[in-house]
Amino acid sequence: MAVIDFGLKTVELFRRIYETGQPDPELVASAARLSETSVNVNSLIAAKAPHGGTAAERNLREIVTDCLACAKEVEDEVARISPRQHGTLAKVASVLKTIRRKHHLERLKARLDSLNRIMETSLGVQILEQVIDSGQLNVTTLESLRQEQKDFVTKHAQASEKLQVLLKEESRATRDHVATEHARTRDDMARREETREYKSACDRLVNSLKYPRMNERKHSFKTRHDKTFDWIFDTDYAERQQFVKWLKEDIRSPFWITGKPGSGKSTFMKFIQDDERTLQALNTWHDTPAIIMLLNDRHLVIRLLGDSLALSAKDDETDWSVDELKAPLFKSLRSTPRSYFVLLDGLDEVERRPGSIDQLLSLVHDLLAENQVKFCVSSRAERPFELGFNDTPHTSWRMQDLTRNDISEYTHDFLRTVGLDSEDLLSGIRRTILLKAEGVFLWVYLVLANIKLGIEHYNEDWDGIHERIKILPQDLIELYRDMLSRLDEHREVHIAQAARYFSIARLFDTAHDILEVDFTIVSLTIASNEQILERFSTVNELPDVRELVLACSHTLKTLPSVCAGLLEAHYVGSYDTHASAFQREDITKQELFSMDSFFVEFTHRTAMDFLDSDEAQTIFRSSTPKLEDTVSDCLTSSIIHHLLFKDTSIEFPQIGLFRHYRGQVQISEQHRLLSLVHRNAAGLVHSSLFLRQPNIFIFDAARYDFLSYVNGYIDGEHRL
Repeated sequence: MAVIDFGLKTVELFRRIYETGQPDPELVASAARLSETSVNVNSLIAAKAPHGGTAAERNLREIVTDCLACAKEVEDEVARISPRQHGTLAKVASVLKTIRRKHHLERLKARLDSLNRIMETSLGVQILEQVIDSGQLNVTTLESLRQEQKDFVTKHAQASEKLQVLLKEESRATRDHVATEHARTRDDMARREETREYKSACDRLVNSLKYPRMNERKHSFKTRHDKTFDWIFDTDYAERQQFVKWLKEDIRSPFWITGKPGSGKSTFMKFIQDDERTLQALNTWHDTPAIIMLLNDRHLVIRLLGDSLALSAKDDETDWSVDELKAPLFKSLRSTPRSYFVLLDGLDEVERRPGSIDQLLSLVHDLLAENQVKFCVSSRAERPFELGFNDTPHTSWRMQDLTRNDISEYTHDFLRTVGLDSEDLLSGIRRTILLKAEGVFLWVYLVLANIKLGIEHYNEDWDGIHERIKILPQDLIELYRDMLSRLDEHREVHIAQAARYFSIARLFDTAHDILEVDFTIVSLTIASNEQILERFSTVNELPDVRELVLACSHTLKTLPSVCAGLLEAHYVGSYDTHASAFQREDITKQELFSMDSFFVEFTHRTAMDFLDSDEAQTIFRSSTPKLEDTVSDCLTSSIIHHLLFKDTSIEFPQIGLFRHYRGQVQISEQHRLLSLVHRNAAGLVHSSLFLRQPNIFIFDAARYDFLSYVNGYIDGEHRL
């Protein structure tokens, strides 16, 4: 609300300056009236008592002098901050000066009002004294009137008294009527305001229960291979029916999916969420329960509380703590007929704070006691979770013990698709992979991707590939290290390119919600292409769409070899929000639109763990760009992306990036990037009634304390 209030006051100030040429016309008029009155009073006193007069008259003369001085100071101050030239820029500068001199203007205004009241009081006292002094003359005159004149005065006084009584009675009746109607109006307005506040509070609650990228995790799982995990619902696997049995029955314990990193726990959770047979089994437990996929304890409580209408002053999900949410959550659960099947994935990824794991486990067990919630949870086999779920031996699975057949099917089908026709060689490679994988799906996925890379890029033969698989490390971190070590003769070039890709990917992951741009092949291509960045930064030239599509195709094709499998792109379909920006008959723009549907992400959490290791730091240290350069590349990429896809917003997301990295980017580079946003403002935000987008940018920059740029722009140091 403070931001909105600031914006409204700023727009109103600009409107006043635009229409009158002055920041506060009322203040100027008040000063002029006081000055004129002071001059007149001073003239009257001088004419009546040229040699000093009474003490009251001397005091009044001093007050008049102060009034004239204050009015002159107001006049000088307003002249100083009023625009001296025509044009919007001069008026914008006047607004900013007014904002900076706001407190001084307020002090002048208060002093002007005070002096005005003092002078009015002094004049009133003077007049009263003169009336009192002349009162004896009126009495004497009245005594000397003729009798008929006295009678007339007496009768007139009596009539006036009666009229006064009538007026009082009518006034009382009118006042009572007005009071009654006012009470009715006030009650009606109160009811309206209460309804409005209730609706506003409901909307605020719902918005506060949303959190950034709340649906991101369910969209980030890898695509399941055909028939993988189908055995869960297959009656031929009687020994594996315990999960379906648990879904159907009222069992007051969570089902724990544990396993090694990369063993397929999250893919399993996504399968359970999407497969219609899950809901069919759950209907035996409760009718049509809601199925929810979540990540951590706070988001768990927030999602379960999403249907509640409890009012709150919270405006953002970060305003909530788990303890604050628990009471309304349990109250809501006890008053609703709904039931919930919660898939709580990645418990080991919860932010580690003292007591955070115990808090999460306690919350899960408390919710299970409500009889309306059923939990399926997944995590690595870490000690806190083993202790927390030690009473559930018949409601837990180790993922790596159950996926041998799924891995075998996936490996067989993959090797066929990359051209391995020899059944003997295929069987041998498949056995080797099954033996070394030890149930870790991610290991298989990375090895098969590496095989495809060797076939398509390095012309490896199958016998050589089989021998290489035999000596591959089984540990995932060691496997990443081995994959990087096998880059071709252009290794140094690829290391530098990979380091840049990784830096861009990590910044986009951190600033995704700030920049309001998804990390796609288009975003990565622009942020890593020096020519595109240079042409746009120097002459504001957007890339040719055909050239950009070709560059994106190259990035998509070479990404696996450059990053050795640590980054990957996956197609997520088209976005209707961009479709309107393109003419359907323009095939080139459709191709760019399609490229923007390839999302880029790290292969797995373990890939980021590897990049944080000492060895990875040693490999990439000399090639990793400075944070300032990565911020510049990503910010420029986001501007180009917004302009290409005509994606305007209500405010400048790029300013949010500057705020996030405040103090980590040199002032000169910050000013260069602010100027880049400034000159492209028209394509980044919506226009307003009174201001063009470049001037909106100046106000936003001033509001968020980037005053050195604003002052430099006003003084003509920064040119657009």
